[in-house]
Amino acid sequence: MLFGVWLMMSTHKIGLYVIRGSAWGIASGFTFALMQLVSRVLVEEQNPIKIAAYQNSIATLILLPMMRHVGLPETAQAIAALFFWGVICTALAHTLFIAAMRHVSVATDSMFTDLEPLYGSAIAALFYVNYRLSEPWSEAQ
Repeated sequence: MLFGVWLMMSTHKIGLYVIRGSAWGIASGFTFALMQLVSRVLVEEQNPIKIAAYQNSIATLILLPMMRHVGLPETAQAIAALFFWGVICTALAHTLFIAAMRHVSVATDSMFTDLEPLYGSAIAALFYVNYRLSEPWSEAQ
């Protein structure tokens, strides 16, 4: 992990924003690992839906103050997209992941967690390509 942080920081001019961004990245990784350890313990006795609901509720409360910088969606399409990404891609996937912790080893769990950014990037690329291909050609092109 430290090699990755060094690699990211060495390609930029070191400044407050690079250091702050790296610190946020390290804090994010640490809290995600802590959350997975807690989930692993809790899933033995608790319902995975309940665990995921608590975790997502806490994350929502923590992130809620950031909404003043982003704003609320204004169109039905934006609200539908927010619902899709929030419920299907985050809450459902997270709940299934926690439920799977009952049935897989810690090593397997760790492997899938480590590969999550790869899956996310691949899915995002597919959506981006689909979006770009579905754009109507303008007369200027």
